[in-house]
Amino acid sequence: MYQGNSRIRRNPSIKPMFAGLRHYDRKDVEIGVEVVDDDGFSIPFETVNISESGLFIGSQYLYDIGTEHTLMLDMAGAIIEVRARVVRVEGGSEPGGVGAPGMAYKFIETDSKTYDGIAQLVASF
Repeated sequence: MYQGNSRIRRNPSIKPMFAGLRHYDRKDVEIGVEVVDDDGFSIPFETVNISESGLFIGSQYLYDIGTEHTLMLDMAGAIIEVRARVVRVEGGSEPGGVGAPGMAYKFIETDSKTYDGIAQLVASF
């Protein structure tokens, strides 16, 4: 059995902080967004926050992780269409607060024009 020093912490005293690992800052903002499934069914939601790489939608209705949708973001009357995948689901009970129920989406298949539109949208807040 190995008795040497190990770099693995058996009992971490500090919870990991993921904010330092994010590539883009989130902006807390409510933007109208329609989630459109592959059959064309559309559900209107509002964002809780957004970044250049994804967004969080507040909702009691939750899709499974890995589900892909087309998101239609309302940018002051102009619509930005982007493909996204559900990467996290929160089942909290405080709407609008920490632990609020909803889903985190990561943007996928984003061309440079769409990315620039999202970046401009995020920078405007």
